[in-house]
Amino acid sequence: VEASNSPHPYPHSFEEIPFYKEEDQDLDKVLHVFIRTNSGGTKLSYSDMLMSMATAQWETLDARAEIHGKVDEINDMGGGFGFSQDFLLKAGLMLAGVNSVGFRVTNFTRNNMKLLEDRWDRITSAVSTAVALVASFGFSESSLRAHNAVLPIAHYLYRRDVTSRYLSQAAYKQDRGAIRSWLTRSLLKRGIWGSGLDSLLTALRTVIDTAGGDAPFPAERLEEAMRARGKSLTFEEEELEDLVESKDRTFALLSVLYPFVDLQSNKFHIDHVFPKSRFSSRRLRRAGVAEDDIEEYQDRVDRLPNLQLLAGDLNQSKSDVLPGEWLATFEARAAREYADHHDLGDVPADITGFHLFYEGRRDRLLSRLRRLLGTDQRDRGNPAVGAMRGAPRPS
Repeated sequence: VEASNSPHPYPHSFEEIPFYKEEDQDLDKVLHVFIRTNSGGTKLSYSDMLMSMATAQWETLDARAEIHGKVDEINDMGGGFGFSQDFLLKAGLMLAGVNSVGFRVTNFTRNNMKLLEDRWDRITSAVSTAVALVASFGFSESSLRAHNAVLPIAHYLYRRDVTSRYLSQAAYKQDRGAIRSWLTRSLLKRGIWGSGLDSLLTALRTVIDTAGGDAPFPAERLEEAMRARGKSLTFEEEELEDLVESKDRTFALLSVLYPFVDLQSNKFHIDHVFPKSRFSSRRLRRAGVAEDDIEEYQDRVDRLPNLQLLAGDLNQSKSDVLPGEWLATFEARAAREYADHHDLGDVPADITGFHLFYEGRRDRLLSRLRRLLGTDQRDRGNPAVGAMRGAPRPS
């Protein structure tokens, strides 16, 4: 280009648009490219794109309205949950029987979306019942650590085609107990609902389908399938020792340790046996705790050996009263039974005995966990054994 003939002020400079030609026709790759390209505008997730595909292919129902409405509904159950549209989309794939439950474009074909739309009412009914069941176990957004753990339960309820009566009928009591035990242990075990999730869910669906529509919850067969994929629900000693002094997973742990607590009929709180408000440095010094022990006291206050499940009304009445003083307000026999059933041992009169209390209860909890979760467990699928089944509530 001759400078004298060019209207451009810089005749040898041209604006360029960089581009990359994608030869692969894989739609999943195309969607990922679009999402990256669009990251500077209104951000869209991969599931947003898949939802758009579902919306475009449903013929009668409004997919977006149905999914968002159902997510809001199940999140309002019990103490509240944090389920997302991803959870419900995956539930749709799993319960509708789509070969793979993975979030791939190839799973969102017109035929699969027609199948999902045709079965939507029954799918969402099963999901709602599953979430209501999990809520009846006392779980909520803060304690349900893996939403996908609910999916095999929903698929089982879908296959049995149960109604909401499943949640309360005595005929299903043992079945509900098996589901509660399996779910809780899967939440306690690290790594179960992480890598390899889609293949795990597909395998668990196969187990449930093979068991048949009227069969009880196949907890043992599910565990066998999980164990075959390196996801055993049996806990080794090192894991149990980690759990017994845990600061997280505490609700699930307490519900396993004390299955006689009626979490469905009462609103229970995780209560500090020795009130946390008593563990400020100033109050510990005033109570006579040695300076060298204060840091360890404060580290231990939120750990499992200092926690219990307590009904809301009792927790309010207990407030920041020391446990010895609180138990003294009960009739002597009820106080002793409560201490025994909750592994409190001989509760010290003041906070200077907290270390002895903590170590004694830790050992008792560890023994109980070995029996319920460890390699020597004998009553798989039903931790509510022995005299604990009828443990009394203090009055």
